[in-house]
Amino acid sequence: MKEKFNIGIDLGSSDSSIGRFINSDVTIMDNPEKKGSLRIPSVVCSYRDITIVGNEAKKMLEKDDEISDKCVVTKRNLLRMWEPKHIYNIVESRKSYITFSMQDIIHYLMSLFKINSTDYKKLDSVVIAISDTFVNYHYNQIIMAVQNIGISNVFLIQDSIAASLAYFKLKNIESNKNFQWLVYDFGGCKFNASLVKLDNNELSLIDKEGNDFLGGMNIDQLIVDKLILPKINKTYSFESYLRKLKKEYKWKYSPIKYILLNNAEDAKKRLTTQDSVVVKIRGFKDARDIDVNIEITISRFELNELIEPIVNQTIEMSKELFRRNSNSALNTKFILMVGGSTYIPYVRQKLQEKLQIPLNCEIDPTTAITVGATYYASTMKVSDNILKYMQRPINLPTSVPIV
Repeated sequence: MKEKFNIGIDLGSSDSSIGRFINSDVTIMDNPEKKGSLRIPSVVCSYRDITIVGNEAKKMLEKDDEISDKCVVTKRNLLRMWEPKHIYNIVESRKSYITFSMQDIIHYLMSLFKINSTDYKKLDSVVIAISDTFVNYHYNQIIMAVQNIGISNVFLIQDSIAASLAYFKLKNIESNKNFQWLVYDFGGCKFNASLVKLDNNELSLIDKEGNDFLGGMNIDQLIVDKLILPKINKTYSFESYLRKLKKEYKWKYSPIKYILLNNAEDAKKRLTTQDSVVVKIRGFKDARDIDVNIEITISRFELNELIEPIVNQTIEMSKELFRRNSNSALNTKFILMVGGSTYIPYVRQKLQEKLQIPLNCEIDPTTAITVGATYYASTMKVSDNILKYMQRPINLPTSVPIV
């Protein structure tokens, strides 16, 4: 008797997570480095000939490396490599050049899952959710990387299908009706708008539109540039120092940059439930070697004004999707909200105003893709030849049954 897959993974550009199907339900694995968290940062760090993955790798972004070699790379950076000839991304640290391929970073992330999954059965078969915009090159890189750490059976599912499957399974929605909806996936690194339909008990992707480099991280950078740095400059001598770092191409890898970005992300999250927040900035010195220690107040109104152009971009891409599929807006039952950035009240408000389609916020937008991938895994059977790494194109399933 062959075992079922049972393991589903969201290999996200900013964070990743893993689920297992147990006793007719999905359990999301705790981050082994941060109990209580269900997500693991998609970050790999090469430090003094040691490879660090996840939370510890992300922390290295904030550490000064004057006397050591350090290279940190996120999965998002590697998505810029759309062709096989661009497999390697050279990332500069202060004293060395280190190469990472998409396959490398996926390999290290999957190794973390495998090493820290001792409470699960042997992890030798998985379903992995991938961006709707991925192409065959990405499929091949993912599958080969996963198989290289001994996981022999790999199957892929698109993010929008996985999220939709999670909604239908978690809410016990009747699947004998035919209709369509928009999956609005606004995550940490990317945005995808996807039209999905239910037809004869099967989910299928009709069309998609998106940008793999438009997400919550862009909002964090705007908060740093427009709200945090100007307020620091009023009290400290920092503007000239910042110009010097940028001129010498050191700002991109500066620990100060990542300290500020993490503060921005924290403020953004707290502003989903508060009208204003106080951000405590510390941990570095200004141009006069004075310790920066300042409290900055950021309001939700300021955030809304700041992110309006980004939100409008996502709405325009959604409208373009509808334009390509005549009258699809009229036939769209709801907008399924996916991705952490959909927690932002202004995103929901503008989406409702501009598209005039009911928003569906009934599932956890941060775990929906993992949950759906895991449900799909529970329907698969292990086979020695299922989607092994191939040079020829890999065909994703055109539809997924709701079982």
